[in-house]
Amino acid sequence: MSDLRFVCVSGFFASGSSAVVDLLKEMKDFYECNAEIRIIKDPYGITQMENALVDNWELINSSVAVSDFLWLSKICARNRYTPFSPAGLGYSKTISGNFMELINEYTDSLSEYKYKAEFYHQKFKKPYLKFIIDRFRFGIEHVTKGKLKTANRNIPYCYFAHPTQERFNDATKKLFEQLFQQQKKEGFTDIILDQAISPNNPSVIHRYFNNAKMIIVDRDPRDMYVDDIMCGVMYDKDYTSAEAGKRYADRQKQLRASIPENDADVLYIRFEDLIINYDKTVDTILQFLNLSTADHVDQYKYLKPEISRKNIGIWKTKYDECKGAIDAIRGSMPKHCINY
Repeated sequence: MSDLRFVCVSGFFASGSSAVVDLLKEMKDFYECNAEIRIIKDPYGITQMENALVDNWELINSSVAVSDFLWLSKICARNRYTPFSPAGLGYSKTISGNFMELINEYTDSLSEYKYKAEFYHQKFKKPYLKFIIDRFRFGIEHVTKGKLKTANRNIPYCYFAHPTQERFNDATKKLFEQLFQQQKKEGFTDIILDQAISPNNPSVIHRYFNNAKMIIVDRDPRDMYVDDIMCGVMYDKDYTSAEAGKRYADRQKQLRASIPENDADVLYIRFEDLIINYDKTVDTILQFLNLSTADHVDQYKYLKPEISRKNIGIWKTKYDECKGAIDAIRGSMPKHCINY
């Protein structure tokens, strides 16, 4: 087992998982890179690539999955300096200075080789003007029977990648060990991965890491719904209606459908318990991580329960406006709607 441990913290969108991240940052030798880890569960991430390469392999789809993962990684690697800069999460700065180098080594280890080809999928993804120009260039070469070499041959590589499950797991575990080697050298023993794993797919912690724990954070869905409204996440014009509340509850119930009950490496807690029953819940988390109170070296530095209390029961501030939606959520998820 690796002496570097990964602690994955996840939630259900506005469920308060950042409070647990703040708590863990107060622990001795815990590192948090100040960016959500999006390269595993997000579209084009590792889980999607695993499905294409291992579970449902197909020649074109597998190659595209690798290319898409590399595209996502490049986005996550670059920094964001100004509001006008391209999207980025700064992984090359906060995780590893050679982030993309390690990512490329990872995809190469999953592939048998690279080759040049251009399938329809790649053509369809081209901007319209480039697509038209390339058709003309190919047409000229075709009409002249190759006498004029005008066709575009500057095309991306395809990947022939069909690893076994064991090979995929081993390569992924090696990747995360390498990505955080610098933090290990600096004396950190635990790496906090925020939002890296979906709460309805926690089993991947056993496939992707040599040593990992996962904390799933839940919260009153009525507060989560109102948080989404106040943060501009909810754009439906009918967000106040009972139908909108029911649709939201349907999504939330599905997210919770696969939470394991007997996995010793997965802990399920409520945001409200962490804030109101602070001492008891913190003790539960310490025991889960095999820590003692002596490891809680910066208590209250980041997580301040007296401030976080203001985020409990916020649904009441929008009740008059969103009565239909809020009542529908409570009707659909009564066990999760607790009035503290």
